Amino acid sequence: MDIIVNGIKLNYEVFGEGIPLILLHGNRESHEIFLPLIEQLKSSFKIYAVDSRNHGKSEYTKKFNYEIMAKDIYEFIIKLELKGASIVGFSDGAIIGLHLALKDSKILNKLVLLGVNVTPKGLEKAFYDAYKNDLDPYNQMMFKQKPIRGKDLNKITNDTLIVYGEHDVITRQQQLRIYKNIRNSKYISLIGEDHASYILKPDKLHKLIYDFISIT
Repeated sequence: MDIIVNGIKLNYEVFGEGIPLILLHGNRESHEIFLPLIEQLKSSFKIYAVDSRNHGKSEYTKKFNYEIMAKDIYEFIIKLELKGASIVGFSDGAIIGLHLALKDSKILNKLVLLGVNVTPKGLEKAFYDAYKNDLDPYNQMMFKQKPIRGKDLNKITNDTLIVYGEHDVITRQQQLRIYKNIRNSKYISLIGEDHASYILKPDKLHKLIYDFISIT
């Protein structure tokens, strides 16, 4: 399905019935990365799986960054009357979720942030050094992102679940900084997992999301 928001066309798919849940994928991906997770959640949630601007089947534009993409999702929520939906964001999708909560926390219910960082310096050094000077626009978006400060994270009032893999590319220091600055947050590190492995094989993840979103 397509919808016009913020002057562009976004592609999205809807699965299941129940509590509304919006899924936001990571860099260079599409909503299809979530298909294994969707299979395990669609019996309990009405899932809106979105292709972000410049990804998947959504429209491609010259300019794109996390703030613009958050505005896309804000208008998506307004247009489809999804106020009160929860967000599950992975990597860049989690950054978009943070910007959305900072823009208007009341439009959301809960946040699930998977493998999120709030500054490029929160990436492991080997990963940072390998890509920091890459001129690819998708890498530039990651490495030119404006840091989200601790005092901004303090403003987020939504119940928030923060999940990382034990071997994530996000530093432990960054993980704990985010957790400590979001007041109503819960932190989980999944043993044996890396940045994306628990998304692709979500046997551990789906129950965490179900339990967190379902509890009122």
